[in-house]
Amino acid sequence: TDVGRGCVDRAAHLTLASGGDTNVTCLFVGSPTGDKRYRQGNQTAIVEDLLLSSDGSGLDGMAIAVIDQDEGRRLIEMALDAGVPTITYNVDAPDSGRLAYVGTDSASYGAELANALLQEKPSGGKYAIVDRDSTVIKEVAQGARARLAEEGSWREATDAGSPLDCGGKGDVAQDLVYEAIERVPDLGAVISAGSYPVREQFVDGWKAMVRDGRFAKVTFVVSTERQEAVDLLKEGYIDSLVGQQPFMQGAESVDRLYELRRAQQGLSAASFANGTLFK
Repeated sequence: TDVGRGCVDRAAHLTLASGGDTNVTCLFVGSPTGDKRYRQGNQTAIVEDLLLSSDGSGLDGMAIAVIDQDEGRRLIEMALDAGVPTITYNVDAPDSGRLAYVGTDSASYGAELANALLQEKPSGGKYAIVDRDSTVIKEVAQGARARLAEEGSWREATDAGSPLDCGGKGDVAQDLVYEAIERVPDLGAVISAGSYPVREQFVDGWKAMVRDGRFAKVTFVVSTERQEAVDLLKEGYIDSLVGQQPFMQGAESVDRLYELRRAQQGLSAASFANGTLFK
C-alpha cells in the first residue's frame, strides 16, 4: 500500500541520513492491499504476536490504524505497558494513551468534498451523501454537509434517503443511488464519503449507472485516491475526486516514532504535541 511504501521510504532515508550510525527498519504488516475488509481479529493477532513473542523488546515503536475503538485502546495500552512508544495513523483512538496521531482531519476533508462540488456546480440543487456506519466516514460526511449548509445553495435530499448507508459495500451503494434518483428525479449531485461504489470490482456497474439517462445532470464527487477511480475521472465517469495522502501518512508515522524513540533514549526531546493532521 502507499502507507507501507511511505514507511519503508522514510525509514531508508533516516538510515542514510544518520551516516550509518542508525539502522531504521519499517515492518509494515496488515492487509497487503489496504482492503477495509481486513478484520479486527487479524490485527489483534498480529499486534499480540509482535508484543508477546519478545515482550516488545524487538520493537522501538508502533503505529496502528485503529479498526475497533475498544480493542484498539487495549492493544495500545498493551504496547505502552511493554515500553513500546505507540501512535495511531489514519484512524485515531483519541481516548487511548496513544502518543500522537498522524492522519486526515476528517471534517476538513469532508469540506473539501463540498468545495469540489461547489466548484463543479455552483448553481446548487439537491444532493445525496453515500456513507457507512464508521466514525471517520460519518465525520467526513458531516464536514461536507456543514460546508454546503454554510454556502447555502445546496440542500441534502433526505427525501431520497440521504445519507445513503451502504455498509461499506459498493454494490449496495450503487443500488442506493439508483433508489435515490427514483425518489428524487431532479437530484443534482452524489457525494460519496468513501471509495465503495467505484472500487475495481464495481467499476462496470458504476459506468452503467452513469450512462443511465436519469443521471445525465447528476454531478458525482468521490472520496478516494484509488487508481481505478482516477481512471474513471479521466474517462468522464466521475466529475471530481478528493484523495488523502497515504504515502505521507506512512512517512510521517516513521518520523514521529523515530523522534519518540530518540526522546525515550534521552537523545532528543519530542517536539510535537499531537502528531500531524493533513488538511
